[in-house]
Amino acid sequence: MKDKPHTHSKPTNAATCSDESCTTASCGGPGLCPGIALFIAWGAGIGIVTLTGIAWLGWVVGMALALILITGAWRWLPGRAANKTT
Repeated sequence: MKDKPHTHSKPTNAATCSDESCTTASCGGPGLCPGIALFIAWGAGIGIVTLTGIAWLGWVVGMALALILITGAWRWLPGRAANKTT
């Protein structure tokens, strides 16, 4: 039998990660990874329900926060541009 080199193995050089492919907390989308965003939103919703006792308010806050985090809409929220330093 002939030994063939493995052509399906990944390259082992250290420069395989660029700035675009290895951004913190993004899974290729504009915002946070959906799992992380949903966990944060779920925690916020449970906290609102615990503090106020109003279930629909916790659901609304949690869903709005999840959508904002997943879509990356926090970048366009009012007041965000005022905090930039040049």
